[in-house]
Amino acid sequence: MKRIFLFALCLVFVLAGCGQKEQPSTDAKSTKTVFQATITEIANGTMPVTPVEGSLELKSSDCFSIPIQNMPASPEPKVGDVVEITYDGYIQTIYPSTLGKIYSITIVEKSK
Repeated sequence: MKRIFLFALCLVFVLAGCGQKEQPSTDAKSTKTVFQATITEIANGTMPVTPVEGSLELKSSDCFSIPIQNMPASPEPKVGDVVEITYDGYIQTIYPSTLGKIYSITIVEKSK
């Protein structure tokens, strides 16, 4: 009788551990990825940028085309500035690569 009781008790604990757990949100709105890049040119409403050394984005492409419309008006970006780009994590693998939704772009280091 004790064995049946112990078996039933163990079975309850095992089944309780198999319960459905809350899954992390996969909503694209909640995903934000940040990287830094150097502005290589400013022309025709875009800024081609090169990810800084060690950036995971550099493994995808050495050049990203970033629309200037996502850049705040002040301070004015210049070639050689290092910018920090926050985006949704999506990279379109064309050349130059583009990003999905860009949330913000800020200058973190001015060129000399």
